[in-house]
Amino acid sequence: MAFFLFIFTIFSSLAWDNGEQRLPDHEDCQSGIPCNRREQNLTICPAGYQSSSDGGRHCVKRTYDICRDTASRNQEGQCLTKKEWAHYCSEKVCTVPRDYQGYDKVLGLCICQAEDLESVCNSQCRRQQRETLRVTCTKKNPQLVITYRNGSKVAVVLEELGTVLLGPYFPLKDVCTSEQSKYSHSAYIVKTSGKGFLGVYNPDPQLFHNFIMLNKASSLQRNWPSSATAPGNSSQEESRSPMEQSLKPSTSTSKIIFTGILNPTTCVNANVTIMFIVSKEHYPVYDVNNLYNTNAEFDWGDFRRLAEEVREASQKILFFLFQFQHPGTYVLQLSSNQHKKMVSMTLSM
Repeated sequence: MAFFLFIFTIFSSLAWDNGEQRLPDHEDCQSGIPCNRREQNLTICPAGYQSSSDGGRHCVKRTYDICRDTASRNQEGQCLTKKEWAHYCSEKVCTVPRDYQGYDKVLGLCICQAEDLESVCNSQCRRQQRETLRVTCTKKNPQLVITYRNGSKVAVVLEELGTVLLGPYFPLKDVCTSEQSKYSHSAYIVKTSGKGFLGVYNPDPQLFHNFIMLNKASSLQRNWPSSATAPGNSSQEESRSPMEQSLKPSTSTSKIIFTGILNPTTCVNANVTIMFIVSKEHYPVYDVNNLYNTNAEFDWGDFRRLAEEVREASQKILFFLFQFQHPGTYVLQLSSNQHKKMVSMTLSM
């Protein structure tokens, strides 16, 4: 898996007319026709649609203004002038305003200063990382196999991590009951914080294993207050380099340091597992109407369930595992800041 800073693709087709094109309700759907769904009295619109103005009971086609003169469109569909681009990128997208380097009006992207990938994790480092964490199946139960730097291995049964693992770790169970159960798949870590998504490179395998088990043990021993904040001293974490973030298991005095690329574009094969380390304040949300998304059939139900479960969780630190199983481009945004994004470009096996 490679974490980069830019994505080279084209926008999805846009609708320019202003007429409302209403979708049928779920019970009136026909095969192959998109429709709106109701979940807990909320209308869930498919990609390319938005809630109607009549109280949000229906879904209508999302339309966009035509960008005129020198304005150009960003990935959220907004037309921005040069001055507006500078404010948008420096104040909302880049980590700090001084990181703003410009924008690409063709790709609709901000250009922010970042460390060189080779200085973070060179090609040898990236090759070795493919084997550090892998998801495999034994007796149809998914396991996370961790390879230490001395070559020894340890397996963690994901089902045993239920106290700190959000969701049904879909679709990992499905993977272990299919033809793909014959294979193991790489897993990569993405840590969320107020700065966004940190695509982690070269984590210490033994410290990470200890980190998982300590959080599992602590979650069984005590209940955290519902107002608990992210682990560690938040002011110390905010003062760290964006390329470096730390976590301290609640029963340990030692910290695990993560380094990597902040708010990356990733390039992965289908069925590669992404292990998100999340908190109640910061977790991934599928950016359903982002113009870079290419899979109109993508079901982001697991991300909706994640938002529900994380609010009810009592633990400080939680894990959310996900696989993009079909080729395409998918954009995630941070729950606490819609301008902090991670792009996953998923390739076929």
